[in-house]
Parts: sequence; C-alpha cells; structure tokens
Amino acid sequence: MINYPKVSVIVAVYNGGKTLEASLKSIQKQLYKNIEIIIMDGGSTDNTMQIVVAYKDMIKYCESKKDKGIYHAWNKALQHVTGEWVCFLGSDDEFSYTDAISDMVRLSQKSDCNFISGKMEIISSKGAILKRRSLGYWCDEKVAKYCSSWGFAPPGSF
Repeated sequence: MINYPKVSVIVAVYNGGKTLEASLKSIQKQLYKNIEIIIMDGGSTDNTMQIVVAYKDMIKYCESKKDKGIYHAWNKALQHVTGEWVCFLGSDDEFSYTDAISDMVRLSQKSDCNFISGKMEIISSKGAILKRRSLGYWCDEKVAKYCSSWGFAPPGSF
C-alpha cells in the first residue's frame, strides 16, 4: 500500500518580494500534491504580502509580524503544522525539479528514518552552481554523528 503523508513546507520571509514568487512556484509545480504551505513573514515592508495574496489559494496559514529572524519564524510556524514531514525554506529557496518532494517521501518509506536530506545546490544570482551537497537519507544515529560535527542546511531536508 502506498502512503502519501502530508508534507508541511514552512517558508520564512522578510522583504522577499524579489524571490518569494519563484519559491512558491517551485512548490506549486511539485507533482506530489499532499502539501501544506505555511508562510511566516517578519513584517515585510516591500511587496511580499501582495505575492502572498496572489498565492493565497495554496497557502494554509500566513502570519506577518516582526520576529527575531529565520529560525524564530520557522519555530513559530511549527504550531500550525499538520504534516507528517516538515521542510523549512527561506523565501529565496526553490525546489529544483517537480519530483523533489515525491523523491523525499519515497526515501522516507524505504526505512524508519525520521530525517532525510536531499541534494542541495547553492546557486549564484547569475545561475552558477557554487556548491553541491548530496547527503541521502539518515537515520537517528547518523544525524547525531554528522550534525554535531558540521551541521546541515535546512533547505533540502525533511
């Protein structure tokens, strides 16, 4: 039996008017459809909230008020999550292909892991790949070992 667990995608944003729409479009293009989107805006003064309104049909929850930064925003969002998996994005993060979430869910069903990290690329504003990380999926003991020594990037991780 195939399980289609809900994936909660939390997007933290502050004055992300130049990048938020591309981030939301990358979520919208995902072929995996059991997704909820939670937007935590730090009180933007640019056109961020106009973009949120334009995508309101795909957003489960949005809050716009001053916060203490991206990690504070992500943590505040957790109280609104109803998914079995959580993915944290910044407003300038995008899924690079339409099966990104499907692939992560598929990995989650191959083992009893509760943390999965996919391939991540850091790309310059001109489109050049600056850095790549391909970490695969991790079980608890690997998370403890590797995260304590060098950390991990939240985007691309479930």
